[in-house]
Amino acid sequence: MAQSPESGGAWGGHWPSLASEPWKNGGGVTRTLAMDETSAGAARWRVSVADIARDGPYSRFAGDDRVSVVLSGGDVILRDASARVLLPLGRPAAFAGDLAWHGTLPGGPVQVLNLFVRRGAAQARVRCVSLAPASEAAELPVGALAPGGAGRHLRLCLALAAGRWHTPDGPHELAAGDFLLRSAFCAGKPGAGGDHSFTPARGVPSQAAGLAAVLLDILY
Repeated sequence: MAQSPESGGAWGGHWPSLASEPWKNGGGVTRTLAMDETSAGAARWRVSVADIARDGPYSRFAGDDRVSVVLSGGDVILRDASARVLLPLGRPAAFAGDLAWHGTLPGGPVQVLNLFVRRGAAQARVRCVSLAPASEAAELPVGALAPGGAGRHLRLCLALAAGRWHTPDGPHELAAGDFLLRSAFCAGKPGAGGDHSFTPARGVPSQAAGLAAVLLDILY
């Protein structure tokens, strides 16, 4: 079940064990990790993981900016009538939720982390941490806030490998498949009040193409 950030404290779980929601077109299933459930109307942000089995249409989310990270499988190619977006394995890619995208899976089934932010109501930063020790984290900002800034700042870690999530309030041990969502000390731009990072556990094999974790900052 998705968790609401308004309940306070830290929360999370083992995302492969979350209940799945089948797509209307039968092409995949989605597991919702967390979302904003208290704002009037549409959620200001949502984080989910999708298992996509075959080529097919993407649902439209008018007014949302999206970031996807392919966690396993191969690249995904999105096309609409006039645009093309590549979702590469292990790196964040942004696209507008307003368009009628059609997804193609050249390498077969994939698993994808999806972030949705309501345009003008939330903004976020997505970082992909590689298993290769010398690799620099791939980072992508998305969304924009209306004048007045953010009232809340949340941080989320999705662990693809066992390791330690380092936050300003201390380290958190996570197993592969775990996720944890916590409030940051202060609202503001990502990194305000101290940043966060992830270190794979000793003994986890280093793979240049493998992901250790995905880190999110969500401001709204």
